[in-house]
Amino acid sequence: MLEILQILTISGMIGATFLVYQALGPRRGTFTYTREEKKAWDRFASGALGDWLTGCNIFASITSLATVYVFFIGNTRKFGWWILFPIITIWAGAFVTNYLTRRLIARPGVAAKLAAGEQSAGVILTLLLDGAKSGLRAAAIARTVTIINILAILWMEFSVFADLSSQMIWSGNAFGGAILIFVCSFAVIYFTVRYGLRGFVFADLFQCPLMAIASLSLLIATLVVVGARVYEYTNDQTLISALFAQFFDPKVTWVEGGVFALSCVFVNSFFIVVTQPHWLRVWMFGEKVIRLQVRSVSMTCVVWLLLILVGGLAAVMLSDTATGAETNTATNVVLAFLRRLTEISPLFAVAFWVAAMAALFSIARNQMYSLFLIRYFDPEKGALSDHPSGFSRPAVPSALAAAVFALIYLFVRRVDIPFDSLVVVLLPLCLNIVPGLVLAARGKPQAPMLLVASLILYAACALLGLASGESLLYAGAPLMPMILSVVAAFYEAKETEHVRSFSQL
Repeated sequence: MLEILQILTISGMIGATFLVYQALGPRRGTFTYTREEKKAWDRFASGALGDWLTGCNIFASITSLATVYVFFIGNTRKFGWWILFPIITIWAGAFVTNYLTRRLIARPGVAAKLAAGEQSAGVILTLLLDGAKSGLRAAAIARTVTIINILAILWMEFSVFADLSSQMIWSGNAFGGAILIFVCSFAVIYFTVRYGLRGFVFADLFQCPLMAIASLSLLIATLVVVGARVYEYTNDQTLISALFAQFFDPKVTWVEGGVFALSCVFVNSFFIVVTQPHWLRVWMFGEKVIRLQVRSVSMTCVVWLLLILVGGLAAVMLSDTATGAETNTATNVVLAFLRRLTEISPLFAVAFWVAAMAALFSIARNQMYSLFLIRYFDPEKGALSDHPSGFSRPAVPSALAAAVFALIYLFVRRVDIPFDSLVVVLLPLCLNIVPGLVLAARGKPQAPMLLVASLILYAACALLGLASGESLLYAGAPLMPMILSVVAAFYEAKETEHVRSFSQL
């Protein structure tokens, strides 16, 4: 019965998302938008609805299944009070995002494109083009890094979803997980290709409230369970103290916690501004993005805090003294937590899958559309090249891409690479672009060697950490682009040969 209910929930979320897309009107035959369409959109989004769309899209672009739901619920016991650093730093990062955004969109070439409504202004690579060959080389490096990062995040999100669903529905059968990866990734890719930019923003109005409501439902469920446990042991103050002390007694050492906190400072300070969805929002909503950034991230932090509370209570539920459960990865903690909740009521599993599917579809849709923007951007011309033929029959390419995701998942499950480690390594890969953005914000010519050095150091730490199992190495990989970004803040590059006038950029 539980398995059928979970399948129905997942299928229902896919069907409801399709209905939302259908309500947006006929599918588009092209990928790019004309200046006239952009003007019409600006008139439409100028009111209160535009504020809601902006805020929901900011929330959806940084609240994912793997890096938020699974991470917070599964790692609160491990990190204890250190787990608050992601919330503190992502909130502070909203101010950094606004500062850098203002500096970068004030550059003459970028400002001219935004004023003209050119969609290429919403591509992050535009920021690195400075009229010199060095800018083209930096944009080429950033393009490769961004595409790899987007594909890795997409696969990671689908794979974490498959791991959870295969354990809950098919008792750990990897082929069952691969089937779900194929179905869900096909749906996301197909919807994104078929409906374009409208789906990128309007579906968030449907999915963001579901994430917030489902997260609150999970918190209420865990409070009920833990409350009953505490009531049962009312006279045993030692047990009660031991249960709740877990939240304030991290399993990580001070060194591991310090590296985690320092990585959070750098990652979350630049995570929004260095990702493609942010710059697409800047093109779509203009000043609204800066005006609503802090408010939207603050609301995001509230939902994240709910999940941290869920994770802390889950640690109490799954503690050795309470249930005898022993878990060693974030995914296993979430699985044990869900199984414990479903013993009380299968409806709690529904709440989790509603939140999980909404988060999965939101982040995947954001990343998929961003992939198209990066893929079809021509740095030489500084413009997007439209490919209507690629959007006329989206079913076949969507199925092929979904099959590739499923096959890679089966391979990784075969070699048994832990997802917790992959999340730490893959998510911050885009930070290797930060040195280039620092130079651009300073109005200085690009220095591609800084990006190359950042990538080499990042890859060395990540690969050595994964090979040795030393968490300090791969957790410290994001610190490498931080070091190079500090260098970029003081770097004085030599003027290089210009390939076209700055006004053309």
